[in-house]
Amino acid sequence: MEENERYKVSRSTMALEPAQHPLYQTKISDLKGTYYTRKSIRMLLNEACLNGGAGYSGRLESARWLLKHYKKTPLLICPLQRIYAFPTHSPKSHECMWIFPRHLQSFDDATHTATFKNGTKLIVNCSPHVFHKQKGRAADLAIKLCKPDELRSIEYLSFRRPLKK
Repeated sequence: MEENERYKVSRSTMALEPAQHPLYQTKISDLKGTYYTRKSIRMLLNEACLNGGAGYSGRLESARWLLKHYKKTPLLICPLQRIYAFPTHSPKSHECMWIFPRHLQSFDDATHTATFKNGTKLIVNCSPHVFHKQKGRAADLAIKLCKPDELRSIEYLSFRRPLKK
């Protein structure tokens, strides 16, 4: 278990989840390893949003307005780096995990396991229906906020074939 109190959400972040530990609030799955921090998930997301130009509340309000969806709303964390995430539960819930779809490779509906492109597996605490719906909402948000020539770079948000030219 590696502690990292200076961790910043970035393009290499795969997931944030409650730590279930007496000292740490958040378990971070990153391409570079697994870390634990005393910071809450909300604090990590807010810091990342602020680094991207607006706070968590503003990003959430924008996403809700664009999607017309007000519960378990996905989050555009940094538009310049195209960092998106979606929650598995209400962000107010202590069970809520945040998944960063850029790194997803597949999802096993039977075992509720997300497999990331680097081979990391994560058991997700929501139904397959919720997982796929949330992933779709994150894709919708990405599409609404990208210019047409940027759409190719967000095909990772779905497990479908790449877009044709």
